[in-house]
Amino acid sequence: MDDANLKQTGLKSGHLQEFYGFLPLFWRNLCLPFKDAYRGRLLEAAMTGKQLEFDQRVHRLNKKHAKLSRGYRATMRKDGLVVMRPQRVQSAVPAKVLLMCLVGFFAFKTFLLASLGPSAYEYRVDSLSQGTSVEQAGAWIMQIDPISAFLAAQVSSYLP
Repeated sequence: MDDANLKQTGLKSGHLQEFYGFLPLFWRNLCLPFKDAYRGRLLEAAMTGKQLEFDQRVHRLNKKHAKLSRGYRATMRKDGLVVMRPQRVQSAVPAKVLLMCLVGFFAFKTFLLASLGPSAYEYRVDSLSQGTSVEQAGAWIMQIDPISAFLAAQVSSYLP
């Protein structure tokens, strides 16, 4: 402790050293910041190792509980112990749905390009790019790409 803190508490540094000497076996449990104790550093608690292990176990159990709260299945180990295992969390939107949306989008773009023709389609995309930021994003998405151009050429041969 510095002199200002000693004056506030009314203790002298000798009193703290006597107290520290009184409990030599428990010096790690004390957190006394006086300079003579341990080269001016704060003393650490002795239970940090066990407390750390306990905290890690509690953290691990809380994570497992959170996973089990989303769904679990019971499995039996070889020794006969029934263990609850968390189920894998499935996406809210399956990959098949996203793939079908992407295919539908390309089909829409292909038929629009085939029915309007490249010049009229490009004119409409250019006019869309002059609008708001949402319209500009739509114009960027709707621009002619190689896949749409190839598919439109294939489809236009079947359209009258």
